[in-house]
Amino acid sequence: MTQQNNKNVPMAAAAAMMKLTMGAIEREWGKLQPVFAAYTPQAVLTKEQEDELFQELYVAALALELYDLQHFFDASRRAEIEAELLNIMASAEFESLQLAESMYTHYLPRLRAIPTEDNAELGMALIQTAVRELYNRLPLPLKPADAGTSLIAIKLVQSLPALVGKWPVVIKGFDSSAGSEE
Repeated sequence: MTQQNNKNVPMAAAAAMMKLTMGAIEREWGKLQPVFAAYTPQAVLTKEQEDELFQELYVAALALELYDLQHFFDASRRAEIEAELLNIMASAEFESLQLAESMYTHYLPRLRAIPTEDNAELGMALIQTAVRELYNRLPLPLKPADAGTSLIAIKLVQSLPALVGKWPVVIKGFDSSAGSEE
């Protein structure tokens, strides 16, 4: 039974991470949606625009979480969880969104290129890099060309940290469930 549970941990961890990230975005959406809407000609987002913006936020947050795996798991477990995350994203439910392609093409190469020597500044460097990429990908026709002068970028720097950092919660959930089975 324990061996089967250990096999299921990567899949459950990946699914939990995706669910927690989705929930975090839903909680932040009320703060971000009006800012995004202000940069459209009608100052109102259509359902399609909301879906696309939500998806871009989701990809950015998941890329940060995927990058962060290395801080919580050994190489073997990290590879298993990453593989399960990719399997979920390749499933029929998510495949058409091309989440993995976007993450691996746009976010992870930039995040992994950040020097890790200065740990004190690493968190902010990761957030700023993800925000810069996210800002460039946001389909908002009236956004300023320079993210440095944009309210959107400021809001993203404030909101993105609230969307990530869920691995300790996921780990704690598995630790407590493993302890209750003994």
